[in-house]
Amino acid sequence: MGRRRRNSDSDGDDLEDYFERKRQKSEEAQRNAVSGISEEERQRRKAAKKARQKEKKLAERKQQELKAQEAKLAKAAEQERLEKKRQRKREKRERDRLKKAANPGEEAAPSKSSEPIGEVKDLPMGIKYYDKQVGSGPSLEDRSRIRVSYVGRANDESGKVFDRSNDFSFKIGKGEVIKGWDIGIRSMKKGGTRVLIVPPKAGYGNRDVGAGVGGKLWFQVHVKDNNPNQQKR
Repeated sequence: MGRRRRNSDSDGDDLEDYFERKRQKSEEAQRNAVSGISEEERQRRKAAKKARQKEKKLAERKQQELKAQEAKLAKAAEQERLEKKRQRKREKRERDRLKKAANPGEEAAPSKSSEPIGEVKDLPMGIKYYDKQVGSGPSLEDRSRIRVSYVGRANDESGKVFDRSNDFSFKIGKGEVIKGWDIGIRSMKKGGTRVLIVPPKAGYGNRDVGAGVGGKLWFQVHVKDNNPNQQKR
């Protein structure tokens, strides 16, 4: 009995759907009759509408693809421009490096100093120096104890400060300081100020003290006091 009831219900639903579809078709036919549009014309218009919608979607998709392509080309052009800019900077740095290597005196000379700058002179071990101010009295000698103030920078006068002191005392030629100082400070006088450009082999070797491995050291040294007549030991 239960099975027959289910079949009966299903048959009833099918009949309802059938009559509903028939009613809708009848209403649609009446509307078409009122508007004077035949079924054939209605189908034609419906197909034309679908075709227009399809063309519109296709055009929108092509427009999106075109915009994506333009964005991709613009990004590639920007990357190329940035790479060319970076390449120009690298080439400029290389030209500057080669220029400084060919003219080490220009590298040593401060670019932002209003003080008079003396002639750049060469010393053993690749050390260079120039005097900003020549002191007075006798020149410094080996084993003389002197008192100085100094500032040490990486590469040049505008470089990073890695060491400084307002009151530092040592004996010349006794190995208490780097070779660049032992050699470069000789001939200075009390009250004098000298700039020393010290290569790694006369400085700290491969140790990085703030100028990078293999970087030159720039020192400005001022002799505050000296005693060249001190008994030598």
